[in-house]
Formats: sequence, structure tokens, C-alpha cells
Amino acid sequence: MPGVVGHVGTVLAMNGVNIANFSLGRAEQGSEPRQAIGVVRVDGTVPEHVVHQLRKLEAVDDARAIHLRVAGEERLAASAE
Repeated sequence: MPGVVGHVGTVLAMNGVNIANFSLGRAEQGSEPRQAIGVVRVDGTVPEHVVHQLRKLEAVDDARAIHLRVAGEERLAASAE
């Protein structure tokens, strides 16, 4: 579905969440409808109300905020699939 990345980015930006990295992947051809996953690395935290807004997007089946520690430094990511 075209525009999903833009919609996710808009929700984050409207809530003051800065995207550091946006990674995408999708199922190989053959599955219908084709499912995709996006992992968004952000600067700061993603408030629960923002995660809720992401879940409301038509093309988003689920969205979660997870905290990852990388080399002793806390990193935050929001994933949408």
C-alpha cells in the first residue's frame, strides 16, 4: 500500500518524535496480501498515545515501542508491521 512510510513519519513528526533510521522489509512475492514490517529507530522516547495513533493507521496491523540497549547506550525503536 503506497504512502505507509509517509503516514508513519507524519504521525511521529506531529508528535515531535525524530526518526533516526527507518528500515523496511516485506514478504516475498506469492503471499496475498503482501505483508511488510517497518522498524523505526528514533531519538528519544515514543509516548504510548503516539503508538496508539500508529495502530489506528489503516495499513498498520500492530505497533509497539521497544527499548534496546546497544553497546551500553540505550536506544529506542518503534516498530510497525
